Amino acid sequence: MSSASDAVGAHVSISALDGDTAGIIIKQQARRIDELERANASLLDKLNKAIPSPTVDE
Repeated sequence: MSSASDAVGAHVSISALDGDTAGIIIKQQARRIDELERANASLLDKLNKAIPSPTVDE
């Protein structure tokens, strides 16, 4: 769930921020993306184990 400050921060233009602040925000976003990608991969793995793919008979 997002906080009110997250919603406000989302509307701030990167060009309005100084280079250090923009760099920090970008790094935080990259870390969050990595975290979400790992969680997604884990959930897909669990799903694939719970619902095996059908095999094709040749």
